[in-house]
Amino acid sequence: MNSTIDIMDFRALVTDDDKIVSRMLSAALTREGFLCNTATDGVHAQALLNQKPYDLVITDLHMPNKNGHSLAIELLEQEFRPVIMVHTAIKDPNLTKDLTFRGVEDVSFKPTDYELLASKARGLAERRREKLEEEGAGSNMSALENKQNTKEMLPVKSNLTNGIRVSPTKVYQSMSQLDSVFPLSHVPFDVYSLASRENAGVDELAQLIVQDELLTAEILNLANSEESITESNETVDLEKAILLLGCQRIGELAIMSGAKLALTSCSAPWINCELLWKRSLAASKTVRIIEKTQFSSSDGSAYLCALFHPVGRIVLATLFPEEHRALTEHCQETGESLDLAEEAAFGLSYGQIAARFFSAWRIPATSRLPLEHLTRTFDEMISLPDPTRQNIEIVKLSLLLSRIAMSLWDPCDTIDIPRRAVLNKLNMPSVQRTLALIQEACDFECLPQPLQPELESDQLLPKIATLIEYVSTASTTSDLLFPLLSSLGLNIHDQQLELAHLNLIDGVSLGNKHLSEFIEDQHLPDYIGIIRHYKDASLFKPGAAICLPTTVQKLFSFFAT
Repeated sequence: MNSTIDIMDFRALVTDDDKIVSRMLSAALTREGFLCNTATDGVHAQALLNQKPYDLVITDLHMPNKNGHSLAIELLEQEFRPVIMVHTAIKDPNLTKDLTFRGVEDVSFKPTDYELLASKARGLAERRREKLEEEGAGSNMSALENKQNTKEMLPVKSNLTNGIRVSPTKVYQSMSQLDSVFPLSHVPFDVYSLASRENAGVDELAQLIVQDELLTAEILNLANSEESITESNETVDLEKAILLLGCQRIGELAIMSGAKLALTSCSAPWINCELLWKRSLAASKTVRIIEKTQFSSSDGSAYLCALFHPVGRIVLATLFPEEHRALTEHCQETGESLDLAEEAAFGLSYGQIAARFFSAWRIPATSRLPLEHLTRTFDEMISLPDPTRQNIEIVKLSLLLSRIAMSLWDPCDTIDIPRRAVLNKLNMPSVQRTLALIQEACDFECLPQPLQPELESDQLLPKIATLIEYVSTASTTSDLLFPLLSSLGLNIHDQQLELAHLNLIDGVSLGNKHLSEFIEDQHLPDYIGIIRHYKDASLFKPGAAICLPTTVQKLFSFFAT
């Protein structure tokens, strides 16, 4: 069993209405290399299963709304199903025999040894994946012999990917050839690593930097443009430039140079490389803003992960151009999340691909860990221990805040908003103040236009001209939903409107009971809502609520209907 979290190999869904059991199971599975999501009953579990594929489902039997027996039976009928384990306090030999006979891989009883159960789950998941890959290899062997360089698309029963599937094994094999198709200098990474040390020597840094001509020229140009140098008409050499700029700044310049090269050298026409670079740059600057509010020193991992977070998408598009282009076009047509579609199609998220990219450049596992969890929701990370969770939350929050502040959105982006507790834990100032700091820190030459003005030429999003009156359930200092909707270019107002309009209720900031009371107090004739939990949809008319997480495109479609 792994003592520390490194690369997450499998995805598990833990279904139990007992929160303590869910957290204990999730923690044990995480240590065995699983990315864990949790559900409180069978209905909730089925909703999550419809969104993304899982390698493993562990379910209790006795739960509200829909019991675990019904959930297991439904999963057993699927052609492409996960490993199913039942974890229950019901010790009924006949029930156990029935479940085992039907095909459930394991039945265990509470109380249990969580580490032993997680170890068993790992073994079952590994055997299932090996079996699927052997079956896939056998059925495609003759084709592979004739076309060894062809990347086969394996069928998967999922509208999320439109049948596009590449085995993780093939992804790993292709990544081993990454240097030949995606050449990058190791110098920026080595300079960043050395500059981060307390005892970094000027001579040693200079010897590394001169190996990269572009980086050398950039550092010299910047140093010679400093006000103190231009006033004295002095020309500095590389060693003087390092002393003038300082090790920390040199390290950041080096890693930014490497990131820009990695993110802008992609030749895939379906990827907006300029947008990716601006999003990375804005996110890394946002990390620095958030970290200034912390009471402890930073290890630099959040900054590094925010700066390089999209590199996994570039890698997938470079290694699997036909599959990735088809997947991107499918998401644009359907409004599905490209983040989740990539994970379903390739068996690895773009963040996990980026983490493997980092490992090739000898970046420590702890520094690349936040990348592993980029596609998880804020609520799904509750089971992770700190400080691991805090670094992941800083990266995810930086991605969200920078996109809001700078309107750096794409139609297939996933929209997820953290609970106020996350902002409080990070000692965040008011939302408005933070967004203003990000805008001040990001000095792009030209900002991308909001999505709305481009809609006439872009058929991916419907035109939204309707006035929207926004009714918040949170204080303005902690409300992320209103600035998010504004950054998308929606015609939204937080004051009462006299003209015809939609009444939008912020259902993200309050739980079910308090949200119900809030709605009753509003006395609005017709209202729609954006909610956090699917159960809250019952507080609205059918089709009048959309649940987060969602995508930009689905959000626009919601307002257009």
